Amino acid sequence: FTVDNKAKTTSSGGNNLEVSRDGNKITVKGSMGINQNEVAVYKNIDDPVEWSGRNLQFFLSQRGVTVSGKITPGKRTADMKMLAKADSKPIHQAVADMMKFSNNYVAEMLTKDLAMQKNPGQPATLENGMKVIRAQLVDFGIPESRFTLINPSGLSRRNKMRAVDLAKVLAASYRHFPTFAEYLTALPMAGVDGTLKSRMKDTPAQGWVRGKTGLLNGVVGLAGYAGRKDGSVRAFAFIFNGKADQGESVRRLFDALAAELVQ
Repeated sequence: FTVDNKAKTTSSGGNNLEVSRDGNKITVKGSMGINQNEVAVYKNIDDPVEWSGRNLQFFLSQRGVTVSGKITPGKRTADMKMLAKADSKPIHQAVADMMKFSNNYVAEMLTKDLAMQKNPGQPATLENGMKVIRAQLVDFGIPESRFTLINPSGLSRRNKMRAVDLAKVLAASYRHFPTFAEYLTALPMAGVDGTLKSRMKDTPAQGWVRGKTGLLNGVVGLAGYAGRKDGSVRAFAFIFNGKADQGESVRRLFDALAAELVQ
């Protein structure tokens, strides 16, 4: 990337930055207070393959390794040798990164990895990963005729599932001892962290509800677990489809319902 910095620092506080991207050129305009903390701005990548290759080239150059030629995509051949290997985070930490901050990219990459793990030798595509997920839902006792899942991140409006069936998935996950503890820890905690950090504060639900939010224009969701002081746990799923301007009031309703479940 090249950066065209047209921004200026000012003696007054606050910042008024505008960051835009055109291809591999990033333009920064506006102003920023000289004593302000750094500001992180995220932009999507048009070509992940080229981006990865160029970053590898850059990291190698920092260590005195020169790479000549162009960065081009290609398929792995049988005569290639592994030069280096780096392990990712453990799967439960990757899932936590996805759940706490609703990271759609991680959801899609984990789904592709799922395709590779379950069907070695087959293409690690999103659709092959979704087949594994749909099969698991059927194993949970939900007939395939009752749901439609196209995308694992929830960005597709073609995704359809009844709230009662989603609650069944949560209940089945709760009964799966080998993974449930890590799964529960990955969920945002009401009033504490992730996408629920600012919700349900100073209510009975704070610290006692863990859940995943969902939001599209005209669609609001909240699903997870409500713990109770008697040691029991309730799985719940709330889904709203309606007018976009009702979103905030629906979120307040869902928070109030979750708070009721812990009492």
